[in-house]
Amino acid sequence: MNQEIPFGTRLIGQTEKTLNAILERLLAGSGVSEPQWVALATIRHSPAPSTEVVAATLKITPSEAAARAVEPLTTAGLVDEGAGGLTLTTDGRDFVDGIQRQVVDITDRLWGDIPQADRDTAAAVLSLVRERASDELAGLSR
Repeated sequence: MNQEIPFGTRLIGQTEKTLNAILERLLAGSGVSEPQWVALATIRHSPAPSTEVVAATLKITPSEAAARAVEPLTTAGLVDEGAGGLTLTTDGRDFVDGIQRQVVDITDRLWGDIPQADRDTAAAVLSLVRERASDELAGLSR
């Protein structure tokens, strides 16, 4: 059943929940949680990955990022933590690359037939809202 939901928090929330459910199914059986996946992707794509960068991405403190993401991923053999920061191990890179291939395929099915101009507009709007939400979060943390 395809139900039109008016623009607002319900639509945004249900979209986010559905996308997270897809990710959870892709991660099923791997032992990697959603925050840990975000940490892996952040480490893979950051020019200078660190626990602080992971924390900023997850919107949590560095100590929480270490406990909930970095340390379990290091124990699992997916991440190395050294003087140069965080790096993915060979197993970590293989895992991230495998999940990302699936995500790219799904993303293409979700967005592929939407005109580029509409995707550009969606990206601009989502980026603006993400920035504003980050500012709101910072205000709530004061």
